[in-house]
Amino acid sequence: TNSMEPAIDDGMLCILEPVKDISDLIEGDIICYLLGNNVLSPTVILHRIIKIGQDKEGWHCKTRGDNNPSDDSWLVRANWVKYVYRGQIV
Repeated sequence: TNSMEPAIDDGMLCILEPVKDISDLIEGDIICYLLGNNVLSPTVILHRIIKIGQDKEGWHCKTRGDNNPSDDSWLVRANWVKYVYRGQIV
């Protein structure tokens, strides 16, 4: 989709680095995470961290696509986060 334009154009080849320590992520980072309960075919999302927090379930963050008018409606949990965006090949 075009949810991350103009930072990342739809169809661009992104350079992603595996997240080794969730505490290294900061607000403003672009992360790649898996959404959904379907292990065989989860939804892959690449959005920017807007806010990081903690609750009784542990680390979480709010995300939003740069081109979206509002934040995503869910909290992203640490175990969903797989990669952090490091750049793109143009």
